[in-house]
Amino acid sequence: MVRLALVLALTLLSANQALAEKAKKSEDSPYYTVPAGSKLLLHKPLTVPASKAGVYFQGGEVLPHKNVDQYYPHCKIEVKDVKDTPQSIEPDEFVVYKVVEGEDYSAAAYPRLAGLGIFSAGGTGRVMYFTDFYLRSAKQPDVRLLTCQHWEDPSDAEYLTVRQIRKALGEFFTLKLAE
Repeated sequence: MVRLALVLALTLLSANQALAEKAKKSEDSPYYTVPAGSKLLLHKPLTVPASKAGVYFQGGEVLPHKNVDQYYPHCKIEVKDVKDTPQSIEPDEFVVYKVVEGEDYSAAAYPRLAGLGIFSAGGTGRVMYFTDFYLRSAKQPDVRLLTCQHWEDPSDAEYLTVRQIRKALGEFFTLKLAE
């Protein structure tokens, strides 16, 4: 009887590991990490407003930060320097040379949310799950980063899937995954 239980437990464990490995390879999985060497193709010119570091996207539209719903997938493409004048980002192919996933629990980064009581002494009510894509282009070295993120409840939180990222970016970008 003990042998049967042990065999059953090992079978279930190996099946779970196989499913977990399969999930890590599926673009529709929140456990899939976009590989370095992937490419982000910008199809339309963008303008970074004066005194801003980047441009926000949600649902395939460019939005001012104040109109972004933090609870839904959204992305921001950033330049290295904030300038007093608008900056252009021209259609180009950007190489993703590094990908970092993480969580942001910082109330300081979102003071309006902290004021609503989302952050308390007992912990956070929401966590920002983000994926940073570090970008490189010989033509536009000032374009440095694409961050895609959303607020989640920590009890059932997941990173964005490739499909969700593509939907947020819309027709402005194509994300071509490295093999």
